[in-house]
Amino acid sequence: MIARGCCGTNGRGNGNGILEPGEEATIWVKMAQGLDPFDKNNWYRAKVYADSPWLTEVADIQEQKQLEWTGAKERTSLIRLSAQAPPGTTIPVLLDNKSWSYHYTPEVRYGREPLYQAFQLHARHLRRYELKVVSARKVLPVDESARGPSFQAFRERLLAALRNRDNAFLVSIIAPDIKFSFGGEEGAKAFRQRWTLAGAQSKIWDVLATILELGGTFTSPDQFWAPYLFTRFPNDLDAYTSGVILTQSAPVRARPPADSPVLKPLSYDIVKMDYSGSVSEKDPANGYAWLKVQTPGGKAGFVARKDIRSPLDPHACFERKAAGWILTVLVSGD
Repeated sequence: MIARGCCGTNGRGNGNGILEPGEEATIWVKMAQGLDPFDKNNWYRAKVYADSPWLTEVADIQEQKQLEWTGAKERTSLIRLSAQAPPGTTIPVLLDNKSWSYHYTPEVRYGREPLYQAFQLHARHLRRYELKVVSARKVLPVDESARGPSFQAFRERLLAALRNRDNAFLVSIIAPDIKFSFGGEEGAKAFRQRWTLAGAQSKIWDVLATILELGGTFTSPDQFWAPYLFTRFPNDLDAYTSGVILTQSAPVRARPPADSPVLKPLSYDIVKMDYSGSVSEKDPANGYAWLKVQTPGGKAGFVARKDIRSPLDPHACFERKAAGWILTVLVSGD
C-alpha cells in the first residue's frame, strides 16, 4: 500500500496525495507485519530505484533510526516525476525499506557489575511497484439545462430579467426561506437587504447571470445547481486552495500585465491558487484582477480573473415547486 508525502521536505505539489507530472514526493510503504512482533500496520518511507528517464531522485534523505546505536541511517528517496512524462506511461520501481527489532539479555555479568546487553535485528524489504502517469486533473464544462425543458424555459426567462434589471421578476422567484449565508441568516427579506435589490447598482445581476451562463447540472429532476464547478469538482482535492480554468486555452503569464510572456496555455485544468501572491483590482471590492497559480507541471504564473474560478465562488440552487422553479440557495463556500 502506497502513500506520498505532501508537506515539508516530503514533497512539493498540489497536496492531493497523487504524484502528478512536475511534482516531488516521498513514497511510503505500509507493512502488515514488520520484523518486530509488535510492528503491525505501520508506515515506512522507502528508498526508490528506477531507470526511467521520467523519474529522478532529487534527494537521498538520510536520518537517524529510532534507538539506533550503530550509526546506521534510514534512507528515503525524494523523487520528481518529470513535467513532460507522457500520460499513460508506466514506470517500474523497486521500493526498499527496512524494519527492525530490539532485544535485551538481562543481567549479563561483566566482572562484578550486573549489566544487560542490547542488540538489534534489521530486515530489508524489497518490493516491485509500478507508477502510472495520468493526465492532469480537469473539470470539463457541462450544461444540463436542456435536459429539463421547463427549467430551460425558466433559465432563459431569468437571464432576460437579469439583463433588463427586472427587479419584480427576480423577487418573484426568490424562495421564502432562501439560504444565502453560513451565518444563520436566511429568508427572502434578509436576502433582498443583503443584495440591496432596491438599488440600481446591486451586484446580483452580474453574479447570477454569470452563474447561469457557465452552465450547471441536475442533481435530481427537480433540483439544478450552477455553475457546474460546484457539483463536478473532485471530492479528493482541496476546493479552498484550488481553481478551475474556464476556457480551452487560457494563457498562464509570467507576470500580471496582459502583454507579459506566456508560460503555457491551460485547458480546463485544476490549479493551485496562491491568493497571497495575487493582484487585486484597483478597487479591492472588485476582487482580484490576476490570480497567481501553480500549474499541474509545478510552474508558478498568473491567470486573468475571467479565465479562472474557484469551485466555492458564488453558486446557486434552483428547485421546482408546485408554482414553478425558484431560487433556493445563493452562497459562496461549501
